[in-house]
Amino acid sequence: MANERKVTQYDFSFNKIAEYKNVYHVLNSINATQIYDILKRTDRKAYGYFWSFSDVDVMHEKRIVLAIFADKTYENTFAFYNSIHEASIDTCIDELSIFSSMMNGTLEDGIAFIEYNETTQKVLELNKDFFIVKVHDKLSDAVKSSGLSANTISYMYRKNEALEAKFAGGSTFIKLKQYVKLFTNYYEQ
Repeated sequence: MANERKVTQYDFSFNKIAEYKNVYHVLNSINATQIYDILKRTDRKAYGYFWSFSDVDVMHEKRIVLAIFADKTYENTFAFYNSIHEASIDTCIDELSIFSSMMNGTLEDGIAFIEYNETTQKVLELNKDFFIVKVHDKLSDAVKSSGLSANTISYMYRKNEALEAKFAGGSTFIKLKQYVKLFTNYYEQ
């Protein structure tokens, strides 16, 4: 039962911050009102931390990990994996680096690692060569990071979907799902 399972709080480099006796102790300690719903997902980023039941092996846990090989070496190809561990074996990048890349939206050895599911709202920031520079969790994060308005970035989404890229400050933006769709169509031709 969920109220009897320990809960672990990690930073985005997978360093253990705290362990709580159960969900109720998390609620009492930090007032994380949505914590039980968060713990039921695989993407458990919330309140500035990653959360997990303590008995879950996060690295082997089933989740769809999308690896976008995002530099000139790989020419923007991508692969799907069933766990962080599986991605680690195939890419020869350690599990902690992959986890950190997923949490921080950074690239690891030219690869962007992203948890991919039906609710993924990630925004990719691309340079003029269309290589990924950063992965943002959502539109507001891209706005905050780039200094561009939400309208400007949304305009870029529409233009990039039509393959008419618009740039500002050396970058353009595209929704992750658009990116996957564009490249899937490209490779199928």
